[in-house]
Amino acid sequence: AARTRGRWTDHPEAAEHLVLGRPTLPGAGYPAKVADFLGQDRFGLRDLTFRAAVEAPATLTAARDGDALAFRDGSGALVCTATLTAPERPAPIVPPTPHGFTEVGLDAMYAAFARAGLDYGTGFRTVASLSVAPGEALGVLRGDAAGTVDARLLDGAFQIALAACGAQSLYVPFTVERLTVLGRLPGTARVYARRDRDSGPDSGLLTASLVVLDGDEPVLEARGITWKRLSAAPSGPAAAGDTGHGHRPVPA
Repeated sequence: AARTRGRWTDHPEAAEHLVLGRPTLPGAGYPAKVADFLGQDRFGLRDLTFRAAVEAPATLTAARDGDALAFRDGSGALVCTATLTAPERPAPIVPPTPHGFTEVGLDAMYAAFARAGLDYGTGFRTVASLSVAPGEALGVLRGDAAGTVDARLLDGAFQIALAACGAQSLYVPFTVERLTVLGRLPGTARVYARRDRDSGPDSGLLTASLVVLDGDEPVLEARGITWKRLSAAPSGPAAAGDTGHGHRPVPA
C-alpha cells in the first residue's frame, strides 16, 4: 500500500542555504522529499505551492489524502502543498545554440545573492556555466547528486530560469504549475529555461519554464514556475542576476 504519512527531522539541504544567516529549507528541497515519500523516481506534481518558510532544525511531516499532498512544520502550520499526478512526457525540446547568448559571470551572480541576504554554500553553487539572451537562458549544472531530485541541483536550475527572466531584485518561488520527474538528476546536466510571460524586471511576478537534460534526454521539466518579488530592485550593475530562493522577505 502507498504511504500516507512521512516525517523528516534532518534537512542537510538547509545547511548551505542561509537566509538572513539562518538555515532555511529551499523550495527546491520539496520534490526530493516527495521522491523519498513515494519511493519513486518518476512522478508528476501539479500546483506545487510553497506557503511558508521552514528553518532548520525542524520537523517536517507529509500527509497524503488521495492525490493531495500536504507538508506541515513542527507546529502544524501548512508549509507546502501539491497534487500528485502521473509523469507527463515533455514535448520535444531542442535547446538553441549558444549563438546570440551572452555569458554571465557566476562570481558576480552569487555575490549578488549574498548581498540580498541569501548565502549559498559551496554545495549550492551548482551553476557551472550560464548564458542568457532576452527571455532565455542556457546553463550547465554540476554537483554531487544525492537522491532522485537533488535540492542543490534543482535550485541551480531555478537560478538559471530566473536569469532567463532578467530578475534584478529578490524574488522567491511561490508556485509551480506542473513539475515532471522522469529520472534521477545527474551530477552534470544541461538546463534550458525560457520566460513564459513578457514581464519586465520591475514586475512583482516572474514566470518561467525549464527542462533539465541528461545529455539529450529530459529528466525533469518544470512548467509555470512563478516567483514573487519580496524587495525593491537594487541599484547598480552588480544587481544583475540577483534572484534568491528563500521564502522569507529579505530587505534590499
